[in-house]
Amino acid sequence: MNQQFHPVTPLVLAAGIEPPACRTVALALADLQDHCGASFAASMQQLAGVVGLSKVQTRKHVHTLTSMGVLKVTANAHGGAPGLVPHYRFDASRLRAPAQQSGKTPDLFHSAP
Repeated sequence: MNQQFHPVTPLVLAAGIEPPACRTVALALADLQDHCGASFAASMQQLAGVVGLSKVQTRKHVHTLTSMGVLKVTANAHGGAPGLVPHYRFDASRLRAPAQQSGKTPDLFHSAP
């Protein structure tokens, strides 16, 4: 394996994603990426069950993360065949940008690489 693994959960924590429900969705997705690898599949139904939101609310937050540019859809972006779920990947460089804005206080307990 040529690429070194870097967890994205610390980056998501440091990015200061708001509102809190959107941050919760981002943290659940980050946990999936940290456990599954660079690209991972997640259905809205499964994700909604994990974060305790409705499927519609969860989809709204995932769309917010993609519009911010911190989450990329890498496969099956437009629904594709029935039964297939989108694959996602966090963009580490885009996650670092909000954390480095002036006025942000670094989290000393969850330092980002």
